[in-house]
Amino acid sequence: MKKEIVKVQEALQAAGLDALYVSSSDYHQSEYVNAHFHFREYLSNFNGSAGTVIVTKDGAGLWTDSRYFIAAAQMTEGTGIELHKQGLPGVLDPLPWLEQNLPEGAKLGVDGRTVNVNLGRDLAALMEKKHGALVQIDMASQVWEGRPALVGTPIYVWDEKYAGRSAADKLADLRAAMAAEQAQLHVIATLDDIAWLTNLRAADIAYTPMLISYMLVTDSEAALYALPGAADETVKAHLDKAGIALKPYADFFADLAACAKGRAVLLDPACVSYEIFRLTGENAAKVIQRRNPTKLPKAVKNATEVAGAKAAQYHDGIAMANFIWWVKQNVGKIPMTELSAADYLEKQRRANGAIDLSFETIAGYGPNGAIVHYKPTPEGQAAIQPKGFLLVDSGGQYYEGTTDITRTIAVGPLTEEERHTYTLVLKGHIALATAKFPQGCTGENLDVLAHMPLWKEGLDYLHGTGHGVGALLCVHEGPNHFSWKAGARGKSVPFEPGMITSNEPGYYKEGSHGIRLENLVLCVDAEETPYGKMLGFETITLCPFDRAAIDVSLLTAEERAWLNGYHETVWQTFKDALTPEVSAWLREETLPL
Repeated sequence: MKKEIVKVQEALQAAGLDALYVSSSDYHQSEYVNAHFHFREYLSNFNGSAGTVIVTKDGAGLWTDSRYFIAAAQMTEGTGIELHKQGLPGVLDPLPWLEQNLPEGAKLGVDGRTVNVNLGRDLAALMEKKHGALVQIDMASQVWEGRPALVGTPIYVWDEKYAGRSAADKLADLRAAMAAEQAQLHVIATLDDIAWLTNLRAADIAYTPMLISYMLVTDSEAALYALPGAADETVKAHLDKAGIALKPYADFFADLAACAKGRAVLLDPACVSYEIFRLTGENAAKVIQRRNPTKLPKAVKNATEVAGAKAAQYHDGIAMANFIWWVKQNVGKIPMTELSAADYLEKQRRANGAIDLSFETIAGYGPNGAIVHYKPTPEGQAAIQPKGFLLVDSGGQYYEGTTDITRTIAVGPLTEEERHTYTLVLKGHIALATAKFPQGCTGENLDVLAHMPLWKEGLDYLHGTGHGVGALLCVHEGPNHFSWKAGARGKSVPFEPGMITSNEPGYYKEGSHGIRLENLVLCVDAEETPYGKMLGFETITLCPFDRAAIDVSLLTAEERAWLNGYHETVWQTFKDALTPEVSAWLREETLPL
């Protein structure tokens, strides 16, 4: 058994606990977290964005979803940790597994600051059912030697010329929403909501420009709890203008207890920790559980944010064109690996205005492309050969906005199966991109369009088809998404004009190849009909699909027309923005099929 697991087991014995529940999250329910919160990775070696570790007195398990089945198996090999592949038949999720495996009267340890309200309540209910107890414990501080310190990075103001609205105006809207719920205090712990509300950004989490912080908002006061030393005089002046007091991060829980006392408190159970909920419940006169009022306004981009998103896509399109041309020109001629390709793409992005990546680039060649969220390492990466597919899922953070794009690149001759499945994925992508639908539809209603070409041949992919994308914020942003599985990314919301969502169907054959084709689409008004308003999508990502991978005989006339029109838009947008060599390549790639 891995020595880190053994240390936890010894600590469990000393504390009189039967098991420890370790989430992937931080104190703010973030998807990607500061290194200070990588306790799950420290214990299991698994570095994916989603997963749970449970340690018992005599064993340990890792639970994760289909995106990470292959990667998790590789990372946990030889550790003694059992891998539980969630979603597969016969595989119990963590809570049913605990119910089945913990003894009657057991004590389960958890850091309540790192699990959300719903999960905390479910764990507490489970332990009550077993006549046991849920015990608050900060195991990471006890056993993690050399734990990275939690240090704030410089905070900066995201200018109103990018945000489109002032922090004061957003705060006024928030207070109006609070009043509608008869709430006297609102607790905000999610970092993207705080960054959006305050028009502030930082780099406290890799690839995601947010500041680790909390907020408390009443009808007349607002306080931002940030890490020490991160705010300069410009930031303080910005906060002062918006009517927001700056307070130490460490003061939050004491202030929450005091501010909640006797008040009606609004909070989102999915967006605050179980510890926040417990403390609020002990002090508040009433707890109002609703979705954060900032969620939907953040998802529905204003005109300035939409223009910024398109500007970011323009910068990104130049970087992607330069990158794909470089790959195709040089594969088989120079040493090229997954990491060297990712590094070249990052340099192209930064040369075209990116201030950071929006996530760690996924560059998977051949069989590695079938690992949905594959992360190449210096030791295990593949050399790219002049045959088959290179799948590259990547994105950038620009002052104007956030990008996310996946292209599957033919780096040499392809098999008929590779071309066939690429074209099926492309057909699904086009079906979703061209959808017209009545106002009120959600991603659950529309996702079948992206799957249908694969389903017709008994094929599929197991991940969601799309997620919302922020404005110089999280590359994965809710509540809009595409997934036919009810509740896969939380409660569905109807699409509204201004929402930006990824369109990324795929296909993965383990040991052979992977395909994913991703653009970002903007929800727009389509037309008024006797049956009500119809909406549609405008594709805002601009990068050609690989002609060498397309079996044109599988495309309908309508699909070819859309693809030819899209490629002509790509050509007209970039023909004068590239070097002569890259421009000539782009002309060939975008000629009508």
